[in-house]
Amino acid sequence: MLDERAPSRAELLDALRTSRDEVLAIVRALPPERLEEGRYESGWNGRQILAHIASIEWTYPRLFDIAREAPAVEAAAEGAPATRTMRGGNDAYNERQVAKRAHLTVADLLAEFERNRAATIRAVETVDDAWEAYDRAALRSDWAELSRERARWEDAESSSRRELASESDALPSATEL
Repeated sequence: MLDERAPSRAELLDALRTSRDEVLAIVRALPPERLEEGRYESGWNGRQILAHIASIEWTYPRLFDIAREAPAVEAAAEGAPATRTMRGGNDAYNERQVAKRAHLTVADLLAEFERNRAATIRAVETVDDAWEAYDRAALRSDWAELSRERARWEDAESSSRRELASESDALPSATEL
């Protein structure tokens, strides 16, 4: 069973830094052309997945800004969506973001990911303690859903990492070249 408690700020910061370091290490160990191979989720190759990760990361600090600026609202009725549906849906948004980055190199995508992850870490580091306490009390079910979604994402990401790592293990080492 998943741990449905919200992670502490320290745990979240540790997870953000650790996953950043893992992504950077794995992708930098691969020759860029290897990321053009294969088809993964949504038919994307490795470079397109990296473009998605780089592009989506900017939204996380923005969510803190939106939450701070949002007026107080009453809770949604049981079973009702808490917010409006995204125009075009997640898949359409993701496809647009990946397409916008089709011309970028792997180095460019890694730089974008690093910049955006640094902004996410700063946002988590500077979130107001009172706001964080309110969120924990008022949005426990949302945290639980996010934790479940994060676990699903981590399972998929781990699978992709293992696949990329096994591909990089098959590459000759610098001493073998």
